[in-house]
Amino acid sequence: MSAGPERRPRPSGRAEVTEALLDAAEVELVRHGAAHASIRRIAAAARVNHGLVHRYFGSKSNLVASVLARLSSRTADQLAGDVPVYELLGTDGPVARHLRIVARLILDGEDVATLQPEHPALGVLVAGARDGGMPEELARVRVAQVTALVFGWHLFEPFLLDASGAQPELARAELVRAVTALATLGSGPGPAPRPGGAAGS
Repeated sequence: MSAGPERRPRPSGRAEVTEALLDAAEVELVRHGAAHASIRRIAAAARVNHGLVHRYFGSKSNLVASVLARLSSRTADQLAGDVPVYELLGTDGPVARHLRIVARLILDGEDVATLQPEHPALGVLVAGARDGGMPEELARVRVAQVTALVFGWHLFEPFLLDASGAQPELARAELVRAVTALATLGSGPGPAPRPGGAAGS
């Protein structure tokens, strides 16, 4: 059993404090969005003085940008490895948290292009499509389609299932099939989803 917050040792040193603040900010942004995120709540969850947020990040906007950069980098690392796209569709993990945070930022009218000017995860997908022989512009469109499908499912799964009356397991299997086909440039049906590996698991 992991130690509770009151027993967990306080982070010390710049690297530990930075990671603790990013972890806490990630949770805060998923729950409240950037507009309503509290620096004091983030610092309390990280078990550090709130003044360290300003010392290490300068502002809340810089902290949000750092959270987005870390999430995108982690997703890019997974995509660049041996993890198929369809296995990244679960409702927990860095992909889901990243999508939820970005969606909340957009809905709150934040300037996401400024907060996250680079998108290494999408760059990995575009490069993979190019390696498969797709012209660059078409590859970018295909990656945008994949991203749109994944965004929509993560954000609206309960509503979509209820409104359509679709069976959850069949709907998730079809989502996996569609995303895999898009991600592989439609070159084949793609692997069957593993039990528990589909979105919503």
